[in-house]
Amino acid sequence: GILGDGGRFPLELSFGRMTGGRSPRYVGIVHDLRWRYEVEARLHETVAKLEEQYGEAELARSETRAILDATSEAMLLLSPQGRILAVNRRFEQLFKSFSGEILGRHYNELIPLFEHIFEGPEALLTLFSYACRTIKREYAELLSQRWPRRRELELYSTSVSDARGERLGRLYVFRDVTRERELDRMKSDFVSLVSHELRTPLTSIAGYVEMLVDGDAGPLSEEQEEYLGIVKRNTDRLTTLINDLLDVTRIEAGKIQLKREPLALSSIIRGVAQSLLPPMEAKEQTLTIDLPDDLPAVYGDGNRVVQIVTNLLSNAHKYTPRHGAIAISGGREGATVRVDIRDTGIGLSPDDQAKLFSRFFRADNPTTREVGGTGLGLWITRSLVEMHGGEITVTSTPGEGSTFSFTLPAVPESFELSSGQGETTVK
Repeated sequence: GILGDGGRFPLELSFGRMTGGRSPRYVGIVHDLRWRYEVEARLHETVAKLEEQYGEAELARSETRAILDATSEAMLLLSPQGRILAVNRRFEQLFKSFSGEILGRHYNELIPLFEHIFEGPEALLTLFSYACRTIKREYAELLSQRWPRRRELELYSTSVSDARGERLGRLYVFRDVTRERELDRMKSDFVSLVSHELRTPLTSIAGYVEMLVDGDAGPLSEEQEEYLGIVKRNTDRLTTLINDLLDVTRIEAGKIQLKREPLALSSIIRGVAQSLLPPMEAKEQTLTIDLPDDLPAVYGDGNRVVQIVTNLLSNAHKYTPRHGAIAISGGREGATVRVDIRDTGIGLSPDDQAKLFSRFFRADNPTTREVGGTGLGLWITRSLVEMHGGEITVTSTPGEGSTFSFTLPAVPESFELSSGQGETTVK
């Protein structure tokens, strides 16, 4: 058709003959097809875009699948309803379970399979149940595999959401740590053996040095006393190192057994403080102990609680300069007893605070290098506190000092012990 302005447009012309009447009549109908052409063009464009998006989605899916299959860890994805959405090739290799047999099935349907593969699958099934809940936390668990071969596995679990924040389910990653655990055991055995072999001669050396210092072999000159003092200090440092290494190996192997009993924490703190008074007085440091009269007793291992307090108070002494101040305070906090050890020492940067309780960590500054140490004391301290069911934290400002706080479970009031409380100041 031709428009008034000379433009052309598509049309459809149909004719029909009308019956009746004396002479033949015809009816012609003209249809403007512009709207149909526009709809068809849009439809073709939409189809083309959908095909392109489908191709891109298929490419992304195949690339994602290739990446998952290339990883060395076994992976499984559960839906929020607990159904298996995907597994990768390593999962099939590790557990001899093919995706076609388990995809789409609820994990409860596969309990007999998991019981066949794992020793004590309860922890695994508990983690699988988290997929059906709105739990976003990350979890890690150690598992023992018995079929098709014995392995030690580390299971990592995290919630998975799409770009809109809607839950897709939960991802489970199984990592074979058999070799790592074996090497770790070998390392621990070696450290334990060497430490025990060193401890015997060191004990002998320390004993003879003590006898010489006491004059059992005759009077000493000032120079001899000075030299023996150096030997004693270094022997004590080696003994501390060996004891720390032994504690680390025992903690890692889970061989430390706590002998729990009600403890008068205030008495323990005062006893440790009394033993550290000589070196504090030598640096002219001020120690203040401010504990409430009703400080509850705690439930723990007496020797290990002494070790916790000694490590923290000794650290405060070592990293606080001459004429500095150290303060100990505490009180009940819910079902626990909280103790704060505050010093006016060198302080810690935020980066150092994040790493402070790691094994062998030492802040990189001139003061820490001068003081020395193994970097194991705070790791051991944190481990012992957590073994008691408590927590340990640090707050610090560089150049102003640090506050180490720890909690231990309080003994019910009917079992509390009486002990001397109040405030003590030593200069």
